[in-house]
Amino acid sequence: MKCEEALTKIEAYINHTLNGRELEEFLEHVTSCQECYDELETYYIISVGTVSYTHLRAHETTLHL
Repeated sequence: MKCEEALTKIEAYINHTLNGRELEEFLEHVTSCQECYDELETYYIISVGTVSYTHLRAHETTLHL
């Protein structure tokens, strides 16, 4: 897998929608390519942070903070 293709699959990886072969190829690439690994890490941090923030805001709204 080339970097271009790997970068297009980051969102699918985060959302757990890659199939077996795609997942295997993606993981093989990002474990051997520091640039793609860094992109994955950045996207993951942003994704998790956004979800956490959304849940926190929903909880605050429920509590009327």
